[in-house]
Amino acid sequence: AVGWLVTRPGDAHFDRVAVMPFEDFTGDPAWAHLAESVPSTLLARLAEVDGLNVVARSEAWSLSRSGAEPRQVGRRLDAGLLVEGAVGADAGGLALTATLLDTGAADVLWSHTESGPAAELPRLQDELADRLVRLLSIPRSAYERARLADDPARCFAAYDDLVRAERALDAVSDATGTAPAIELYRQSVRGDPEFALGWAGLSEALWVRGRREGWRESFAEAEGAARRALELDPTLPAGQVSLARVLRDTGRPEEAGAELEAALAVHAHPEEVHLELSQSYRRVGDMEAAEDALRAATAVAPQEWLTWARLGELLWLRGEYGAARNAYARSVEVAPARVTLPREDLVGIEVSMGRFDAAIEAAERLPGPIDSSNLASNIGTAYYFSDRPDRMERAEEYYRLAVRLAPRNDRVRRNLADVLAHVGREDEARAEYAAALDIVVERLAADPENPDLRLRRAFFAARSDDCVAALAWAEPLRSELAGIADAVHQLAYVDA
Repeated sequence: AVGWLVTRPGDAHFDRVAVMPFEDFTGDPAWAHLAESVPSTLLARLAEVDGLNVVARSEAWSLSRSGAEPRQVGRRLDAGLLVEGAVGADAGGLALTATLLDTGAADVLWSHTESGPAAELPRLQDELADRLVRLLSIPRSAYERARLADDPARCFAAYDDLVRAERALDAVSDATGTAPAIELYRQSVRGDPEFALGWAGLSEALWVRGRREGWRESFAEAEGAARRALELDPTLPAGQVSLARVLRDTGRPEEAGAELEAALAVHAHPEEVHLELSQSYRRVGDMEAAEDALRAATAVAPQEWLTWARLGELLWLRGEYGAARNAYARSVEVAPARVTLPREDLVGIEVSMGRFDAAIEAAERLPGPIDSSNLASNIGTAYYFSDRPDRMERAEEYYRLAVRLAPRNDRVRRNLADVLAHVGREDEARAEYAAALDIVVERLAADPENPDLRLRRAFFAARSDDCVAALAWAEPLRSELAGIADAVHQLAYVDA
């Protein structure tokens, strides 16, 4: 019994990890150094994970050189987790493998390999480290700790599914859609129906589908998944945030606020809660409280690009374009190289500031093909407001690309309709305005009090020549949205 307690010390068992030197299977002296440099990179990244204790390299590697087995390493270093690995090479390529072991049972909990050309070594190391860091930085409530102690192999399998699902959700674009991420989340809860974090993640992915792709039924399923997560783990912050998002976007902002206030007290990443609180304040028209929440998020997590991007968006809505541009620039500065959204936002703010040639130049500097409807629409707008006959064709070209990428996005249909009306193709323009109106009316059925949707309904009705309805719908919004510069602008369009 004493021996068992030493090797399985309860909740802390999986909070301390030792990283060992890797085995070298390359057969090439030129790559021999990777057996030490790759695990050193992993160790440095893991040391940044809140709540995870990492054994010092000198302690772990001295035991490794003595030939200690995983159980002995765990007992000597009080580490419940051990990272081993190997470096292999063939035909000019490299394969980096990391394996996570439970030192108490000497069981493999997780293993992953990144392989590719030798020239891509930095990317391979980064991808391997990112995967492992995500796996070990998953917030664990008391509920998850208890499950982990009971069945660690099953839990880490579920965690791996969660990591893959999160990466897929991070990569969602208008071109990829949400289906891959949703299927991975479904896989996580099929493999482990009591995985509360998996249910919370599934809720988030379904909510994203409802928002991006206009699937109204996704909101009901997202709410069900969030409530299932909270049924399993009533104080799970991720479940509270997921439920709050659905409540807010189905016309229950007060209930959403209550969930977020509860989550703020216990969430491991309070900036995420501040971001959602900001959205809820925006929903009820309190732009000052929304800005305060975003400022709190940037103070808590100044290196998180999304908080700066959301602050830029809010300042843009308020007509503070210079301040918005500064926030977007900060977002670009701290975002990883692979994240292009902040640079896309800068294109949009250049358009809003009337710097159309600068917007086009900024768009041309972005890497790869355009797979974002928002970016395509912003480029189209830059060409449109240049108001030169030779640029109207380019504007239409980019607006049509935006519609192809996001056919259920009423805003990009509106922009296409605008350029068609501008060049005198009124019948085609009315058809696009009518299609946009249909999309908004359908979304309002799920969220009837949403002021942004109600404003767009009024605008599209006016452009469809139903001016009586448009003015009636616009009237109550004049006081509700008086503090939002962009909304005042849109109401002026309705009047015009």
